[in-house]
Amino acid sequence: MVVPFQGWFGGSMNEGVIALAPARFSIGGALGDSLRIFGRNFVSFGVLAMVLQSPWLLAPLIDDGIPTSAPADFDWSSEVFRPLLGLLCAAFTQAAIVLGVRQNLRGRKATMGDTMRGLPFVIPIVAASAICYLPSFMPAIVEHGLRAPTLVVGAASLVFGILYFVLLVICWITAPVIAIEKAGPIAGLARAMELSKGCRWTIFGLLLILGAALFCIMIPAWALGGVDRSGFLLSGPSAVVGFAAYVGSALFSAFNAVAMTVTYHRIRAEKEGAGVEDVADIFD
Repeated sequence: MVVPFQGWFGGSMNEGVIALAPARFSIGGALGDSLRIFGRNFVSFGVLAMVLQSPWLLAPLIDDGIPTSAPADFDWSSEVFRPLLGLLCAAFTQAAIVLGVRQNLRGRKATMGDTMRGLPFVIPIVAASAICYLPSFMPAIVEHGLRAPTLVVGAASLVFGILYFVLLVICWITAPVIAIEKAGPIAGLARAMELSKGCRWTIFGLLLILGAALFCIMIPAWALGGVDRSGFLLSGPSAVVGFAAYVGSALFSAFNAVAMTVTYHRIRAEKEGAGVEDVADIFD
């Protein structure tokens, strides 16, 4: 039995489905389309993202089991474990939502089957994301592996931080490329780089807006001393703030998946002349 996602107040997702006509890729257009699609599927996408982000709830328990061997000043949790957990949770969310957004874009209702069909692409999405994330590991290698001076570590953090953000911009639409075009991680990255040519400043602006939104979501947690999304397992005010951080970050992850899929659709429509049905059907 095929079960449709539920819309804002429980109606199926095809009630008020948004079928978007090809349009020039712009920050305003991509954000507007993404907000409309996300708004009409707020409950279904939001709940799905919270379920898929739930491994964060176990993070404090797993932190206790992480080795504290030499180098003594190396934080395995923040430097390795939590970044990898973030990549995995984000990949599950993107794989589960991308094909549902694709169905919404073509004017058809999304079903739970779209989520299930997306899950096999989790591994290539994780692999592609890990490749893009590699520069973020380099400062820790320079500091703890090479035992470089503080000045060198600072310079490495700046250089590799910029490199990571550049890769993020040019490869941001890799997840929908992999899920829709059924590409592997390397082919998906190459295709995303190809599609993003000529659109990268627009993607850069869009990511700045999304980053500012995430910053606003997480401000209360940071204000209380860095309580993260697993903090609601604690007690007192930290529990409330931690829960808000968990829900907020899950909703942001879902919206990010919607936005990157809409961006992929709009770029293909503009650069390759593909309409909604063409973008959706050519790789089926």
